[in-house]
Amino acid sequence: MKSSEEKVQEEEKEPRNVNGCPYSLKEFINWIMKHVIVDFYYPFMIFIYFLFVASVVTTTRGAVSWQWYAFFSILFLVFGILFIYRIIQRIIHKIENIGELNEDGWREFEIGEPKLKAEEVKYRIGFVGDIMKLGDYDLIFEKRIKRFFGDTDYIVGNLEGIIIKNSTNKKKGGIGAQNHNENILEQLKKIFKKPNQKWILCVANNHSADFGTNEFKESANLIEEDDRFIPIGEYKKPNYSWSKNSKKDEINIVAGTMWSNRKTKYMITQFKKCVPNTEIPGIFNILYPHWHYENECYVRSKVQRKSINLQLLGTYKDRDWWIIAKIITHFTPKIILKEIIPKIRIMHKIMKKIPKRTGSPELKEEKQQWDFIFGHHPHVPQPITAYGKGILAYSGGNFTSSKKRKKHISGIIMKCEIGQKKESGPFLLGKIEWCYTINERKKKKTKEFDSNGVEYKKKVKEVNVVIDCERTRKNYFANRKIKFSRNLIIFSIALGIWIGYFWIFFEISWIYWLLYALLMVFEIVYFTIKNVKLVRR
Repeated sequence: MKSSEEKVQEEEKEPRNVNGCPYSLKEFINWIMKHVIVDFYYPFMIFIYFLFVASVVTTTRGAVSWQWYAFFSILFLVFGILFIYRIIQRIIHKIENIGELNEDGWREFEIGEPKLKAEEVKYRIGFVGDIMKLGDYDLIFEKRIKRFFGDTDYIVGNLEGIIIKNSTNKKKGGIGAQNHNENILEQLKKIFKKPNQKWILCVANNHSADFGTNEFKESANLIEEDDRFIPIGEYKKPNYSWSKNSKKDEINIVAGTMWSNRKTKYMITQFKKCVPNTEIPGIFNILYPHWHYENECYVRSKVQRKSINLQLLGTYKDRDWWIIAKIITHFTPKIILKEIIPKIRIMHKIMKKIPKRTGSPELKEEKQQWDFIFGHHPHVPQPITAYGKGILAYSGGNFTSSKKRKKHISGIIMKCEIGQKKESGPFLLGKIEWCYTINERKKKKTKEFDSNGVEYKKKVKEVNVVIDCERTRKNYFANRKIKFSRNLIIFSIALGIWIGYFWIFFEISWIYWLLYALLMVFEIVYFTIKNVKLVRR
């Protein structure tokens, strides 16, 4: 039998790498297809359609061979099916957010009994999603954002990428590399309303290793040197635990990443390794993971099951069907399980054939592994749910972003109360509040004076983080819609030019012009109705 020293030595020899992109070939193709289908569906269809449309609209045969016609017809059909598949995915994977709209303009939720009173609340912690690079934009927070976080002790966020001093003089980290300017910490401080507030910044994400080990360490040191910031997710510092008045830690927050763009060694915390080892029994445990798939507003069924398993049982697995059955049983009303399902003959037969298993984990709330999970990395907001006695927020989206595209500028901000009914009792979640945010890019000119006192105008570019009132009020599920209106215009203009081309150089039937005229009538009616609705709002 190996001694403890030998085990430690073996453990040290084990490579501590976070592998590169974990996407399989299938998932890589899926990643490409979802962007094509969701963002460029109609233009892409136009491109495919035009490659073989000559055989349809012109009376001149042989413009396109039947082989190409067949190939592009099949391709058109495949993409049409994938488009329908994406729409179905949005429906079957939809999860409604928790929370009711309050008088402040954001949503509010309480787990249940026993509810915490105001005097029993000991900690208030805020959460945001990904803090993306701003480039040459300044960061501004509107007053309501500051008011939202005004009573919090800490704000937790993911610093996507690293901080580089004099970034213009540094080598590029490659396509898609993320780095912040050295003034990002000062920019983030603008959110504070109290002198003792602090940021807890996650440094474990897929962009941590973009510029190498030395740059990562320099960035982590910059964060640690500022007394208003606490970095978590480094290899030797996966978590941060603290208490207000007690000598014993009462709150524990853990960060880890599911993957990295480049292989890393002894740099950042791996999600798979940090999950089973850093949860501290007896105190309030928060997990802040960098996980799941990009640009998906829905959460895949398999991901949902794994995440629920993780929160309730501490295991990020989907293969244990007994546990899954127990989770389903746990959240299904007893009247359905005991009275309705047994009366269905086929279900009764299935239930009889399911083998019984002894010693399976019990879903007892007092044994729940993670009290609060707030995920990030998908870059779009995802649903907020409650399981057991804890909260599971799948993705906080992008808190800051200087990008123009709408899918990259939305996020979720959240804050929670944590306290005890008794001094020796368990820590409980109190009121949870959350709302959507959006990043608004602005450009303006300000008056400045040079060293000689001569006035000149300076161009200023700003990103203003504001509360997205309409979306919070309506509780929108997704912010990635098929761009129907814009693509309909593109389609009609391109189709008109193409039919006109064949009309001039070949021969086409008048029926195609009639169909095109009907398309124009449809567009006029559609946009008229749409504009009337917008005015009424």
